[in-house]
Amino acid sequence: MTARHKNISGVHHLVKSGTIGFGSVTHRRGNRLGPRLQTLHQLLLLHRGSVRIEGRDRILELTAGQGVLLSPGQTEHFTFSSRQETRHSWCQVPPAQTPQELAPPPQAVWRVARWSPAVGELMKLGLRRQTIKTVQPQPSASTCCLVLATIWAFIHELDGKSWTPRADLSQTPRGRFLDAIEKQLSQPTTLDDLARASGVSRGYLVRLVRQQWDVTPMEMLWRARCERATQLLRDTGLTLSQIAYRVGFANPFHFSRRFSRRYGVSPRAWRENCWQQPSRKL
Repeated sequence: MTARHKNISGVHHLVKSGTIGFGSVTHRRGNRLGPRLQTLHQLLLLHRGSVRIEGRDRILELTAGQGVLLSPGQTEHFTFSSRQETRHSWCQVPPAQTPQELAPPPQAVWRVARWSPAVGELMKLGLRRQTIKTVQPQPSASTCCLVLATIWAFIHELDGKSWTPRADLSQTPRGRFLDAIEKQLSQPTTLDDLARASGVSRGYLVRLVRQQWDVTPMEMLWRARCERATQLLRDTGLTLSQIAYRVGFANPFHFSRRFSRRYGVSPRAWRENCWQQPSRKL
């Protein structure tokens, strides 16, 4: 199992990041993911366990039987139940492949609601198709239609069954810190810069970030940069050096070392594997 999947106890269906499709996975107790910059319209359904999803200015908490629609532009952090394994499924579609009239409305995003048997059956159908389909260079039009049908079935059931985010954190030190991570991703940034943008002292910020995510503020920054790098490796033909500088690394060597530590493979190997396998089941 790769470093990327070391805290995952079961990958039932896996769709290539950034493409249209369905996926399902089981996370070990206490697993954490992020920071992750969301680039897709993505519907997440929870089947077992629980998850806490933290954005730049809000927090969501989901339990089994609940779902949420995520949207591009938000940096997300996931913390899964420490008491039991958590299983969730999802479907996703890039904005560029979503017809304008079928794009999810902003008011449907980041709202937690219980998903109905009808939504669950659509997700199951998509997962079965993901299993039996042979690997193709591009997802079929029918897969795109099924993803959008699943998302819109969930949206139509939101009224009267949803809960607002637990808190608005945009003006808290935590919210300002996450905002600084996004804004300074490609810029030379120090701990002093992050503390200043968060409106707190260096020591307070270190304690806050360790308490929230069990890492240092600078490690959070490096993780966000590596996550952004995976998108550029997958979706562009930029050279490794160009990507390194674009996401804020001092040089390609530093980028390669950090990336390899984070994902268990070099940036070059990650790109080659990504381009050679449009979608796969593990």
